[in-house]
Parts: sequence; structure tokens; C-alpha cells
Amino acid sequence: MRTYCSLVISSDTDDQLSVTAQRVLGLVSNDVVDTQSPELIKRRARLGGMLRITPAVPSRYFWRLSSKDMVESLELGDHIAWLLKQLAPNRSIDDMHAFGSRAFISCFWASSGRGGGPVLPPTLMRMLAEHGVELQFDVYVEPDDSQE
Repeated sequence: MRTYCSLVISSDTDDQLSVTAQRVLGLVSNDVVDTQSPELIKRRARLGGMLRITPAVPSRYFWRLSSKDMVESLELGDHIAWLLKQLAPNRSIDDMHAFGSRAFISCFWASSGRGGGPVLPPTLMRMLAEHGVELQFDVYVEPDDSQE
């Protein structure tokens, strides 16, 4: 089983998302993508147009902060909580909307498919609601190697 979450901020116009995210949220990440960069357009052409940047968000610029390799837990809530704890005090993810950006948390969750699933406690759901952030889930079933 594997899981991690990413705070994703997208914009059609803000080519300085890393600066905006640091100023507004107090967050630092070098994971920024311009979907119209010549390098990315060339890569997409080599792959026959099949290059997925982020889930179904038609924006030009993307900024991402991920819990992958930062949180050692199989509990999705631990990954979401880690992302929220990275915010500067008294800052809200919802503040990015004033800059024409869209923000969401993308959750990757893979399991053996033998039951169970992500659990989000009410306290965490309240925090998410206070930030006005939506969750998107990518759920995968992977082979269970321990049963072979």
C-alpha cells in the first residue's frame, strides 16, 4: 500500500506561482510547471500528445508541494495534516483565489483492493473546510505481493 498527497496550485496567468505561494501561504516548493514551455511541448510531441501534468485541470502554470517521501505513514490523513501544517500561521489556502489561482489537494492512494480505505477524522475535515480546499482522489489497486 502507498499513499501521499500534494497541494496543487494552478493559474492561467501567474507565471510566478512559486513567489505568490511563498508570499501568500508561506510555502516553498521548486516543483513548478509551465505547460506551454518549449521543453514540455517537445516532450509531449515525442509522446504523441500523451503527457499528463496534473488531474484534469486546464491551466497553464502549476505549483505543487507533496508529502511523498516526507511523511512515513499509510494514513492519508497524516499526509493531509502534514501539508496543512506547512502553511504559515493565520494563512488559508483559500487566499490563493484572490490571485486568480485554483488550489486543491490531490490524494494518491494505492492498496491491494482487499478492503479498507482512506479515513478522514472530523477534525481534519473541519480544517479542510476552513481552508476552502477540495480533495481529489486517485485510487489504484496494486498486486498484493505478500500473498504470493
